[in-house]
Amino acid sequence: MIMYKKGNGLAWLIVIIAIVIVLLLVLGGNNEAEPQEQMTFEGLRNIDTEGRTELEGEGAVLVDLLEQNDSGISGLALLQDNGDGTTRVAVVFNGETTSTPRPMHIHTGTCENIADVVYPLESSVDGESETTLDVSLETITAGLPLAINAHESAENPQNYIACGNILNSGELMENVEADGVMENTEIHMVTYTNSGFEPQEITIDRGETVRFINNSNHGMWVASAMHPTHKVYAGTSINEHCPSPDNSAFDQCESVEDASFWEFTFTKTGEWGYHNHVRANDFGKVMVE
Repeated sequence: MIMYKKGNGLAWLIVIIAIVIVLLLVLGGNNEAEPQEQMTFEGLRNIDTEGRTELEGEGAVLVDLLEQNDSGISGLALLQDNGDGTTRVAVVFNGETTSTPRPMHIHTGTCENIADVVYPLESSVDGESETTLDVSLETITAGLPLAINAHESAENPQNYIACGNILNSGELMENVEADGVMENTEIHMVTYTNSGFEPQEITIDRGETVRFINNSNHGMWVASAMHPTHKVYAGTSINEHCPSPDNSAFDQCESVEDASFWEFTFTKTGEWGYHNHVRANDFGKVMVE
């Protein structure tokens, strides 16, 4: 039998409590999530559709920064939650020809209706910028609508050179049933420039979505072949299906200016030609498998 001296019970209790505290600290440390690998500027410049989908699946938000006021400058922004209540905002620009710092901010509103600054960003220098915001990505997106806007310079802040709307639709969509088709989570990007649609032809799976982004100096009205009736995809003509509240006719039904986009989810397999109704010589094709 082990004999305890008076006071040993309290000493043992203190030891046990200390051991429990140490174990909790060790286990808690092991449960910490590893920092997510950060994408380099070069990686962001060369990202493809698969890479965008992977990032968005990890909870990041990508924002297409479209040319404003014939600046010749467009780009891409990545908003990525650091997991510690902060958010990394990385921006790359294409078409940058000077080393002039470009002031940038996240504003309330949209590119079509820019309002107050809510989050200042580091100025872009040589086409690159990186900022750590002391706020979570969830908090940022809870404040939508928001837009990232880039200015010509500190001396000419009224001149906008690029802008992009921060959109929930840029994140992966939840799977939903639509006309008996389970919509895929992937969004394919087609950019409309002064030279036409890029890429001009894409292949997707049934139920996937294509986002047409207007980065030109012209209006964009994406519509099914043939011009001017737009009848091939839906089987109805423009006069019958426009406007299209349920967005089922593969017809944008209106022209939008630069810094805007339109999305369409393809529920029919086949090869679907399309064109810009207001510039009918610009055309493309979506092949749905």
